[in-house]
Order: sequence, then structure tokens, then C-alpha cells
Amino acid sequence: MSDDMYAKRRRAAFLTFSDLSHGGLIDALWEIDESLNSERVLDVIRVVDKIAKAQQISLHDTKLLYAALFAALKKHDDELPPDPWPMMAAERPDRARSSKRAVKPVAQSLRVEPGVGVVMPPMPPAPLASPPPLPSPPPPSGGQMWEFVDIA
Repeated sequence: MSDDMYAKRRRAAFLTFSDLSHGGLIDALWEIDESLNSERVLDVIRVVDKIAKAQQISLHDTKLLYAALFAALKKHDDELPPDPWPMMAAERPDRARSSKRAVKPVAQSLRVEPGVGVVMPPMPPAPLASPPPLPSPPPPSGGQMWEFVDIA
């Protein structure tokens, strides 16, 4: 497996768990990075369950997180935020040094500024969807579209 897949999983996790508190988000990112070794259903459910239990997330919200993480893992790279590795490493430097995941430097990355928190680079705007096609005109009916019938 390429290192880029690990980065994509972290990016998908950042998108999925970004509503957690900062500490909860960092914990979730590390859990994904260290425990999610495949994108098989059972593996994703196991890791999300572990995160949800640690964060005391309801069963209903946990099910929503399964779906959100699966959807985020299927997104194209340009639809995901930058790799949160720099933020993870800044928060837990000892853990980052001992991590077995090789991390390639990225041109755009998250950075942590004292007193400000996480600073994300701007995301490119999403491409505009093309408008739906116009409906086709009705077939010719020979003059009138409706025929009135006396039912009395």
C-alpha cells in the first residue's frame, strides 16, 4: 500500500471527525492513522466504534459517522482537505517520531499557530454542476391538448 493511501485516510478522517473538539479530533486522527489498515467495512466499523466509544458518541451519530467516513474515503483528492499530519505531529511530537507511517511532505498542509489554532489553506471552489437538460416538448396533439367529456 502506498503512503498516499494513509494520507488519504487521514484527510477523510479529518473531514469526517472535524466537528469533534480539538483534542477529540486529534485522538480520532491518530486512531485512524494507527488502526485503519484497510477500507473494508468491518475494519472501518471497528475503528469508528472505538473512536465513538472514546468520545461518548451516540449510536445514532456513530452510524452517521460510518456513512460519512465511507463517503469521504471515496472522494477524489481535490475534494478532501490537506493532510492533517503536520497538525497531528505538532500536537503529539513523541507519537509522530515513533510512528511507523512514512509521511511525504506536502505542498499544502495544515499548520498550527500559537494563539490561533489550526490554519487551513483555502480549498479550491467546487466545480459548478451543469444545469439539468430542458424537458422535451410534448408531442403534437392535433390542436387541443385536452378533450372535455360530459359525464352526466
